[in-house]
Amino acid sequence: MPDRRALADAVIGAERVPPPAACLAVSAALAAASTLVAGLPRRRPALRRLGVGAVVAVLAGRGALGLAGRTALVSPGSTSPRFLHLDRRVYSPACLVLAGLSALSALPAPSGRRTSGTSEKAG
Repeated sequence: MPDRRALADAVIGAERVPPPAACLAVSAALAAASTLVAGLPRRRPALRRLGVGAVVAVLAGRGALGLAGRTALVSPGSTSPRFLHLDRRVYSPACLVLAGLSALSALPAPSGRRTSGTSEKAG
């Protein structure tokens, strides 16, 4: 992007970049979501499934709102024509794909498959 204003317009649909605290909050939420989807905490499977369910709900909701052209309901000010175009073509479909893949991570592992990352000893 040529400057911060163009980046903000394409990514959030507004003329200004959000304050650092807002960016850090989003980063923390995404890190927590990725931890849950990656299978942690292993010793609390019910908590993990609940967390993954929340991740799926948020991503699916965001994707559906974006496809409907209603992202501004969850992100006030995200109304620029460039953002709305990118939102319908890229961001919302990506959220829906991530929601689906996240849902798959909550399914139990097939029998005989190890999830701890260790390999079985040969024979």
